[in-house]
Amino acid sequence: MSKKHEFQLQRWKLLIEDRIKSGMKVRDWCDANGVTKDAYYYWLAKLREEHYEEAVQSLSTEKISTNTFVELPMPKQSCQIQPTLQNVIHQPAAVIQKDSIRMEIFPEIPALLLEQLLKAVGDV
Repeated sequence: MSKKHEFQLQRWKLLIEDRIKSGMKVRDWCDANGVTKDAYYYWLAKLREEHYEEAVQSLSTEKISTNTFVELPMPKQSCQIQPTLQNVIHQPAAVIQKDSIRMEIFPEIPALLLEQLLKAVGDV
């Protein structure tokens, strides 16, 4: 890359950072700073391309380990499981058995569903 191109990249990097920090829209910032939108986007693309190439080069030269282990220290306090509805064993509130049909009724069953089940068992 020539010195002139390198200088232009640095200059535009500062200009683009200035536009971003200003919070202005690109069109407004370009008008206020006497810059064409085409030039702004041209140099923005060049900067992105430059950063992409640098990132690819750094990734290809770095040794990336596929197997890594991290030691996790034991917590100072022991963890205690607090009982919740999810980890308490549910017991049915009622069991209805008729011939080969067995229904376990749990407390949280909706009333309408219970009514429909009882009617269905009565019809069997």
